[in-house]
Amino acid sequence: MDIEFISLIFTILFGFAGVFGFLIAIFQKVGENSEKIMKIRAEVREEFAMCNLHCKKGGIKNE
Repeated sequence: MDIEFISLIFTILFGFAGVFGFLIAIFQKVGENSEKIMKIRAEVREEFAMCNLHCKKGGIKNE
């Protein structure tokens, strides 16, 4: 086994490790953002429910 072949194998292995590490970091960031989006959607849904309840009680007349 000559040194060029061994260095080629290590280069390929470390390249794959770098690509997979990068993909894992991207998926973690996407997961964090989706949690934030779900939280905001829940807050908006809650506010809409409160407005709807207020309208049904006669605070604002629906057209």
